[in-house]
Amino acid sequence: MPMKPTSQQASDTDGGPEDAILIIGCGWLGVPLGRALAGAGRAVHGSTTGRGRFEEIAAAGIRPFLLRLDPEPSEDSLRPLPAASTAVISIPPRRRRSDVEEFHPRQILALRDLLEESGVRRVVFLSSTSVYPSGVEDVFSEDDMREPDSPSGRALRKAELILCESPVFRTTVLRLGGLVGADRHPARFLAGKRDLPSPNSPVNLIHREDAVGIVLAVMDKGLWGETLNAVSSGHPAKRDFYTAQARRLGLEPPTFAAGDTRGGKTVSNEKLLRRLRYTFRYPDPSLMFMPPG
Repeated sequence: MPMKPTSQQASDTDGGPEDAILIIGCGWLGVPLGRALAGAGRAVHGSTTGRGRFEEIAAAGIRPFLLRLDPEPSEDSLRPLPAASTAVISIPPRRRRSDVEEFHPRQILALRDLLEESGVRRVVFLSSTSVYPSGVEDVFSEDDMREPDSPSGRALRKAELILCESPVFRTTVLRLGGLVGADRHPARFLAGKRDLPSPNSPVNLIHREDAVGIVLAVMDKGLWGETLNAVSSGHPAKRDFYTAQARRLGLEPPTFAAGDTRGGKTVSNEKLLRRLRYTFRYPDPSLMFMPPG
């Protein structure tokens, strides 16, 4: 039996059938990503955990298939996976699970096995800036190895390592900031809440359109084997940002704990700007939802 190529042997130009792309997790981000890829002429296969979403996914130009990781693939999951050269993994940890720190890495390990068997040679893993501790007033780059302070952050850090250690495919990790978009307005996150902590903490957000654009740029430029912080360049203080956003929508602004002067982490996108040369459509979170005109 021929040996599987190692990550060093896997060429950036090795293509699967039709140079197809797998999207593992056709959710709020996966579907518009698949739509963009299909619109560019790529063959796109996308997973979901329920057949009830097949029609919606197919309407975006994506060929749907069933995949449930519990944490091993369920009996009704498609195996083997559709043949493809590149996969995008967009399955966040289930934060409400008490065992998320163990469950999510086991999901990713099972998925890694499936991807290696399928012939995938390149992977984009959509991680999160929660891999950095939130209560530390510092600027975080991709090289920072301080321990995450949440179970889901620790789960994601383990998942990143599992994928990056594959001997078969090369993985680029995108650590996404908080995702916002047309139907996910940040004003609604904190509107009306009281006595919130850390009013001076910087926000680390990214618009969905930029998240899609960055994934496309990674593929177009063949930037594999990297870890990049995918966050907008602006970092307004939490109190200023969420108060202004709530007022723009006519919602009750949040209030913050009196006398709390704590800040928090600022996630740097300097490496992404330097290596990918990506131009953000929404570089300043404060202007993302400004009315036209």
